[in-house]
Amino acid sequence: MAAPVSMPTPSQAGLPHTSEAAATATGTLVGAAAGAAAGAIAGPPGILIGAVLGAMAGAATSKALVENDAVEAQAEAELDEEIGVTGGSLGAAMTTREAKIGAFSGGSTGVPESHGPSEDGGTGVGGSGDSGD
Repeated sequence: MAAPVSMPTPSQAGLPHTSEAAATATGTLVGAAAGAAAGAIAGPPGILIGAVLGAMAGAATSKALVENDAVEAQAEAELDEEIGVTGGSLGAAMTTREAKIGAFSGGSTGVPESHGPSEDGGTGVGGSGDSGD
């Protein structure tokens, strides 16, 4: 298991961000507007009730989205650390795992790729002209 990762704040990382309070306020206002519009069918009482219910739904939704963003950011930071994006070892071989069969690949040892005849009678060299047909 990887060590806990300390994440920079969005402003430290130079990323655009919003605060939880701003997201909640925006969700509340949008929810209230949508609820009032839907409640307008029932007249003034519907507008009032729709605005209240919409504000509650908008606030709850925005809070859930903010929490979800925080969980996703933490998971992404842990993954970045594990694969070496933030640790500086991106692309390096994993030395903590053993080879399954104990053999290196031919390409990594410098063995050239085989261009011998194929099973269907081809020459093994692409685009050489005569195919014998």
